[in-house]
Amino acid sequence: MLEKISTVKPHKFNVLLTLFSAFIYLAIVSFKGFDLTDEGFCLSFYQQFFQNPTSVTYQFMFYLTGLFGGIWEVLFGWGGILSFRFFNALVIILTAFMTYKATEEYLQPIVFSLATFCVILLNNYGNIVFHHNYFSALLVAIAVLFLLKGFKRNKKSDYYFAGFFIGLSFFARIPNITMLSLGFLFLVNVYYSKDWKQFWKSLLLWVCGWGTAIILILCSMYVLGHFNIFINSIAENIFSLAIEDDSNHNLITMMTSYLYNYVQISRLLV
Repeated sequence: MLEKISTVKPHKFNVLLTLFSAFIYLAIVSFKGFDLTDEGFCLSFYQQFFQNPTSVTYQFMFYLTGLFGGIWEVLFGWGGILSFRFFNALVIILTAFMTYKATEEYLQPIVFSLATFCVILLNNYGNIVFHHNYFSALLVAIAVLFLLKGFKRNKKSDYYFAGFFIGLSFFARIPNITMLSLGFLFLVNVYYSKDWKQFWKSLLLWVCGWGTAIILILCSMYVLGHFNIFINSIAENIFSLAIEDDSNHNLITMMTSYLYNYVQISRLLV
């Protein structure tokens, strides 16, 4: 065992130690009290996702989160709230790992370790159950990883899977549609590469990726008998939230914010 550990490169061992320590911390704080608001909202969704989906119509705007949570409920529901907190801990650790893989060429391992623990410790509520916000972060982190790899090595599958995971994120949390703003990165890339032919090819593959994800999820809804429930959820809830001026999920406000941030980043790069 000691020989195997000694063959691991020091920086990789530090990353593994960081992820393991973070998981242990999240597992320990999972034994805190029960939250009747967000956690109750999520757990009732997962419990009823397959049994009585019409009773949780509102939550169907987080469809993919509900699907994964519902499957976890079927497999590990016997573990109660703790099992869903451990599930969320796994999602957080996977997100941290994907972030590391996307930035390992640009950041020192110590920066990754500090950033990981800062993010975890800033959650003053410790660790909650599997949640659409954490799941969204994981899907977007995977998408960014593929996108950055695509820009570096121009591999077709990288662009496709980057789009695919962005498409999946739409259904983890509908406001994630604003993640389409990542498309601006293609303009930044072509600014430096000057290869417009590659630009159009990679952009098309990215669009095909999230298009495939959308079709896949919609077909899954149809097979499971969830399609009409999802449409009702969108019609009754999402459109009103997305256009209300005082809503923190106003799509125009979120897209404007992303655009402003990318403009600022572009000024720094230029």
